[in-house]
Amino acid sequence: MAQIARAAWECADPGLQFDTTINKWHTSSNTDRINGSNPCSEYMHIDNSACNLASLNLMKYLLDDGSFDVDAFNTRSRCSSRAQEIIVGAATTDEKIAENSRKFRQLGSRYANLGALLMASGLAYDSDEGRAWAGASHRTDDGPRLRHQCGARPVAWVRTRGSRENAEPMINVLRMHTRRGSTRSTAARWPRGRFCAPPNSRGKTPSTSRTAPRCA
Repeated sequence: MAQIARAAWECADPGLQFDTTINKWHTSSNTDRINGSNPCSEYMHIDNSACNLASLNLMKYLLDDGSFDVDAFNTRSRCSSRAQEIIVGAATTDEKIAENSRKFRQLGSRYANLGALLMASGLAYDSDEGRAWAGASHRTDDGPRLRHQCGARPVAWVRTRGSRENAEPMINVLRMHTRRGSTRSTAARWPRGRFCAPPNSRGKTPSTSRTAPRCA
């Protein structure tokens, strides 16, 4: 174990992976197991597959008054998901990878500059407030993307392609997320609201802007 950890530390690519845990949280395990990842390890799925990756810069949505523009962030999430959906399967010349991309339609969408957002808000990384902001950002990003991805795909596709054969593993993973989320110490301290953001360094709950560009 020491040699494995040392090698992972020296090359930092792809790092140390825990095979049992990775496959426990695998959403398509009925098709195949996860045998590896891309070099940076942000994408883990079946062999001969690919993922369209995109991220949103959180700092672009931090307003001058310290609030976070949730509506604009949600709009951009939907727009980027739609753009990624359009080019699924078109970015590879390998037919097997293209086939699995069309079957599973893997989209890798997340955010960047969380650390800068915390620093600009005067929050420490290792703090309840920082972790709550991270969780709120994560959930705020997930919602519109999942709603778009479910609404953009016809029922016939869901019934016949990769989603249907892996419905049970997907539901199991969602249940594990629910159980993990309900046991987090910060979750109970989040105020209820559209963003579920924690109080900022001045003890005030960040507000949200209701103005947002429309996604054509």
